[in-house]
Amino acid sequence: MKVYCTVRILKDAWQILKELGIAELFTGEAVKININELLDKLLTGNKLNAFLQIITKSERDFEDEDMAEVGQMLTDFFTLIGTSFKSLNLKAGLPAVKG
Repeated sequence: MKVYCTVRILKDAWQILKELGIAELFTGEAVKININELLDKLLTGNKLNAFLQIITKSERDFEDEDMAEVGQMLTDFFTLIGTSFKSLNLKAGLPAVKG
């Protein structure tokens, strides 16, 4: 499924990443992750489904989606952001994750 990166999508995605405590994924800073808390928010809190709906501009329910497909959408989105930031000569890219 195609992912998008408009200013509105970036704003909404940023808000979810802030709620998850991993907004540094946009800034290229290292992120310290408590995997149990993150998975609880992503899965039980339905943040993963909401994030995927934002980046694909759809109302599709992704809960029955294959994890390989979900992973590819996330990779595509963060790659698109990294490419966009790089063209602006901003620091971008996925940071090292500590956890």
